[in-house]
Amino acid sequence: MDETMTEGTQAVAPVDADAAAADSGPLVRRPLLWTVGTALVLTFGFLLIIYALTQLAIGMRPDIEVRNTQTALILYGRIVLVKALWPHVALTAPLYLLIQRHTRLGTQTRLRQCAAFVGLAALTATFITAVILPSTAFEMAAVRPGNATNFVATILELTAGTTAAATAANWLLDRSLGR
Repeated sequence: MDETMTEGTQAVAPVDADAAAADSGPLVRRPLLWTVGTALVLTFGFLLIIYALTQLAIGMRPDIEVRNTQTALILYGRIVLVKALWPHVALTAPLYLLIQRHTRLGTQTRLRQCAAFVGLAALTATFITAVILPSTAFEMAAVRPGNATNFVATILELTAGTTAAATAANWLLDRSLGR
């Protein structure tokens, strides 16, 4: 790239778009990696629970009941993943990153950041439980909590699971990036 300078001006390094993008890489990639990592940790943890329940059922029931239990757990797992867990991460993580970017949350202690994440996760879990689960979204059966206790329990389960997965993903990311 040619630079022309007039007398009395200082040379300014030309801006290389590729170099600028490379410099901002970790700032751009880390939130994406964290979001995907959260979804993966949450999925793996949930599937591990489903597997453990299936193995427990195998040890406790006759063959025909085991097949029915396995089928029920697979259907339950699919509905929970597609209608609750993945949408919860898809809403909570980007909203949290947006709030963190546009407020002073990024300069707060980890405890305050975690409290903000838990609050946001509870809010988005409420939306998931009230709107997405009872709908026939994703061409799946509607799931309605039977009473207020089940409604609150669903919110707490989503919030706790996503918060634990986000914390684990953050920890793994810190270790892999050497922080």
